[in-house]
Amino acid sequence: MYVEADEATYCQAAAKYQQAAEKIVKAVCASVEEKGKATFQNRYTHNLGALFTVLTLPSLKPLDAVFDTSRQTQINSLMQIAPTRSTTLRNTEYPFQGAAGEWQAPAAKGVFSKAEVTEYAFLSSQLLTAAKAALAELFP
Repeated sequence: MYVEADEATYCQAAAKYQQAAEKIVKAVCASVEEKGKATFQNRYTHNLGALFTVLTLPSLKPLDAVFDTSRQTQINSLMQIAPTRSTTLRNTEYPFQGAAGEWQAPAAKGVFSKAEVTEYAFLSSQLLTAAKAALAELFP
């Protein structure tokens, strides 16, 4: 649960927004695939680049605005905090080593900022709204 005054909750909120954005992209892929408009090789990864390549095909016109270069960059940035077993990458699940080599817990004070959580919330909300509208246009 996100509590603005409690920095220990920022990690959990960041994780949920990362998961929401990832699930929205993958749900759009599933919808497109189910309608026979495209196929996706691998939806089972946090790396969404190959999915964006298909989602921005001319035959899927309304989706190109949803997944324009700017939004792809924002989503890819958000995917960087997805859980990973790397010991040096900041993530939302596993302890990692900071720049000075010290171990940090994802929920530790200062690992995630209020500004980041606000940005992630906005991106996820904006993505959901845009994806729903584009799918409604693509599949009336």
